[in-house]
Amino acid sequence: MSTLLITGANGLLGTKLLQRALLAGHRVVGLSRGAQTFRGEGQVPWHQVDIRDGVGVLQVVREAGPDVIVHTAAITDVDACELRPGDAWETNLMGTGHVVLGALEMEAYLVFLSSDYVFSGEAGPYRESDEPGPARSVYGRTKLAGEALVLDRLPGAGVARTSLLYGQAAHTRLNFVSWLVTQLRQGRKATAVTDQVGSPTLADNLADMVLAMVKRQTAGVVHATGPEWFTRYEYAIRVARAFKLDEALIQEGRTRDLKQPAPRPRHSGLLVERAEKELGVRPVGLDEGLARVRAEMPGG
Repeated sequence: MSTLLITGANGLLGTKLLQRALLAGHRVVGLSRGAQTFRGEGQVPWHQVDIRDGVGVLQVVREAGPDVIVHTAAITDVDACELRPGDAWETNLMGTGHVVLGALEMEAYLVFLSSDYVFSGEAGPYRESDEPGPARSVYGRTKLAGEALVLDRLPGAGVARTSLLYGQAAHTRLNFVSWLVTQLRQGRKATAVTDQVGSPTLADNLADMVLAMVKRQTAGVVHATGPEWFTRYEYAIRVARAFKLDEALIQEGRTRDLKQPAPRPRHSGLLVERAEKELGVRPVGLDEGLARVRAEMPGG
């Protein structure tokens, strides 16, 4: 089996990738900025390196000798990117360049995790053939530049664009579902907007799609999301119903009222025909995905 190096291995997607790759019999190596939090079956060699450290990244790649690199590491907090654009560009583009250099040296297949935010959000839902940009946020622009870098230097690489990632894994930061469930269980009100549309994506399902790309050495862009799109308010109501919580606590809002630093695309939903036809993995709908998360979540 292949040796997989997974960057951002402490994150939600990184954790799911580690779990599934180990079960599939791959040798797996983790790379993260923070100390290892993954606790699972099998031994995982771990390297604590910031991807902005080009020398450190190349040293890890040479030691690991991967056949495949799955590059999930990034600053994904959209508002943090807007407030600290220098950090965003250094991590999401320069750091990606360091990973690309390692893949070139090892002649490794690379999957780069990207985002629906590469689109303006004025004409969604989008296919892979739709022209991306102009991205509305610093985060979106860094991801779009990362895609261009990867596909220019590694024409056989895969780019997996995803959206609204949710799921359950220990020691990972809150996502929309885990945050909302916590709020509602504590009887707190939550605001969800009616003028942003996206494609909620179960992290487990995304990991399966990425590993299918690895197996097939899929080249180019694949939209790897759930098969539906919802406003954030509709999404929140589905969460409340799935967890049997009080949906009356969810208030409708508008994006402008939240005064978020980063602009948001209005409709950045993605169409998943290519994933359905080529990967052999069924994109999981929201209700099914939430049922699976509820079964995994403490107190579910």
